[in-house]
Amino acid sequence: MDNVHIEGVHSPKIKRVYFSGTTVPETGKGVCYDLDYTGDGAAVADENRFQIVQVPDSTNNMHFAGVVMPGEGGAAGNRWIKIAEPGGTAYVAFGGVSPAVNATLLTCSADATDPGRFTLGGLPGRGTARALQTSTAGVANTEGNKFALLDGSAVIATAAGVSTITATGIGTACGYVAALTAPTGDTVALIGGAVDADSDISAVVGEYAVATVPTADTVTISGYTNPGDTDVVVYVRKGNPLLFAYLQDGEESGCIEYITPTNADAVASMVGGRTYVCGGWTMAADSTFTLADALTDDMRKSFMGLGTLTTKEYVVTVTSGLQGDVTTGLSTYEINAAGDFVDLRWHGIGSGAGTGVWVIEGQVGGTIT
Repeated sequence: MDNVHIEGVHSPKIKRVYFSGTTVPETGKGVCYDLDYTGDGAAVADENRFQIVQVPDSTNNMHFAGVVMPGEGGAAGNRWIKIAEPGGTAYVAFGGVSPAVNATLLTCSADATDPGRFTLGGLPGRGTARALQTSTAGVANTEGNKFALLDGSAVIATAAGVSTITATGIGTACGYVAALTAPTGDTVALIGGAVDADSDISAVVGEYAVATVPTADTVTISGYTNPGDTDVVVYVRKGNPLLFAYLQDGEESGCIEYITPTNADAVASMVGGRTYVCGGWTMAADSTFTLADALTDDMRKSFMGLGTLTTKEYVVTVTSGLQGDVTTGLSTYEINAAGDFVDLRWHGIGSGAGTGVWVIEGQVGGTIT
């Protein structure tokens, strides 16, 4: 039989939903269902709970709906839009990674910095996409994924009202030729960071426009307000780069988020999904979080380190836990290096606190007690 190849055909699963929010996200960004919708009261069997969608965040990250179809994004919100659902192909908005065809998994962010954009891989399932094309870091001055330095070794310094990020190659990625002074159209996603001197102060995370490109290894950004020198975790994009991908179906991935551990602070993570723990600085005391018992059977939770935390760690205390042998108790998991990770699943007799236990299903590095 002859091989058949049909140009320009892909198979999205399209659904019409109501976006609740000020502005519809850009094409390819993920949205989540508002299953807490109580327009007619929580006791009412309201079908709108699977019709109304929102920007992903830590309250809806376990209810991934799909991605915004071309031609729908950027308009005024509170209206009906079309999305591509899990179980089909779609063009996903991405950044911070260089995907390889049929090899890279990207997961929708529920972080306040870049909600809806597909970046680092999380747990498999709804909210995670498999790349169906290869995309390397974009060519300077063209739309695309530009640059990523996620280990906390980039530095931002603010002086005389000008904030400069220093990282090897960041200026080149943004089109440096000879002291570019005009805006480049690039955007820096600053997803984490802390002042290395005492790690008491977090960077002001967010997306910032590149203002100038003074050297091959520096850019300045607009609107950043933190004083001092801060180690930061960043990636750069131009425009809204899209990647052809398959949207996984099945259980919820829970999306991803980034957190910044700081000296002696309790830093919370979202319920479910994968939490990326930023690093690249020294802490005099541990940063902490207590993982509560899950409220639903079979929930998954994952933590992964992005950079080194020197001297102290991000310590996750597990309220009810067992190690992978399902015999030895699990009290804490400590993250202090890039690549440290633990994947846990809740095994419950029923639903609710005190009726089950978190069990380690995968783990590399870190310290278990």
